[in-house]
Amino acid sequence: MAEHRSDCGRQSAKSAASVVGKLPDLILCEKRGKTDLEEIKQDERVVRALEQITEHFHAYFGALIQHRKIWPLLASGIIAQQLGVDDAKLCATEEDLVETIRIRLEEGRQKADHKGKPIKELLEILVENTRKHAGPLYEGLHEDPPEGYLHKPATEKDIKDIGKRLKISPLPDDYKEFLLASNGIKSVYDGILLIPPLFDTQNFVVDDLSNTVEKVDLELVEDLTGTSQLIREAGREAWPSATKHIEITPMDAMVYVLIGPSDVKATIKAYKKALASDKVTAVMKAETTRAIEDLYGSMEAFEKMEWAMIYGSDYVADCPVGTFRSWLEDIVRTSGESYDSNSGNSCLAYECRAEHARRG
Repeated sequence: MAEHRSDCGRQSAKSAASVVGKLPDLILCEKRGKTDLEEIKQDERVVRALEQITEHFHAYFGALIQHRKIWPLLASGIIAQQLGVDDAKLCATEEDLVETIRIRLEEGRQKADHKGKPIKELLEILVENTRKHAGPLYEGLHEDPPEGYLHKPATEKDIKDIGKRLKISPLPDDYKEFLLASNGIKSVYDGILLIPPLFDTQNFVVDDLSNTVEKVDLELVEDLTGTSQLIREAGREAWPSATKHIEITPMDAMVYVLIGPSDVKATIKAYKKALASDKVTAVMKAETTRAIEDLYGSMEAFEKMEWAMIYGSDYVADCPVGTFRSWLEDIVRTSGESYDSNSGNSCLAYECRAEHARRG
């Protein structure tokens, strides 16, 4: 199934490149003597290509911006018109974006609406948002929503028994708070899809990775170039890999795991060493530091962290999502948005469409 999705993704990318790749020559239309932009818009081949692109814009817009020769056509607004972009919504979004950037630059990071709330309250909001917005997802699965999403709370003994049974360090306080509020949770809506259910205390599994032949560098942040670039600049010989992780969801196409203190502390030490290295460029240091602060709040909070949560797809957990609390706060925020079949392919053009275009 995962291989099929991967093949589909590659075919979609090839299709997008193929269609978009035709446009530079069409736009120039030099062999046909066309140089006026309005005349080019009427060219049959341009019209056909643009129709295909706007029909599947979410698959094509990334490839569009790579071709400088077609920028004049994009700037003319023809694709925005075909998508039904509302100028007033676009201008309002632009003003909001500028104001958001101004506040961030002048006043620093702002506290999110859900930040710091008790985890029980966060869970209740998440369940309410799931009931309110996830209906189309259940319809697509031909399933009825469950009557309840939360479970009976775990006891302190249940939580202590996890450590004894799995021979692991005590769980982080935020995850204990979750289990004491609900011993696991059924699949809930995160603003895009239904995420896997989180296990109760009886179903936690430790996956020993110490004997894995192919070691994977443990990354605790993601940035524009990825931690892999930082590792290349600093020298990869001493970068840690996870020795084990705790599976907190079923091992399905989507995976969530917890990484324990020994691996996390070793990796934080590697980050600190890399950021202090003369081999690493100032740009890479600044980018990594910014990524750390964005995900964990501050460098100080990052250095004190003992547990990390990792997400992955296709059965491989490799994408850091911060701590359990920061992840939960984030999906509570995103779950407040109604389901949109284009949510996973979101872009500004979709967000600013007129209502009649959305319905179309």
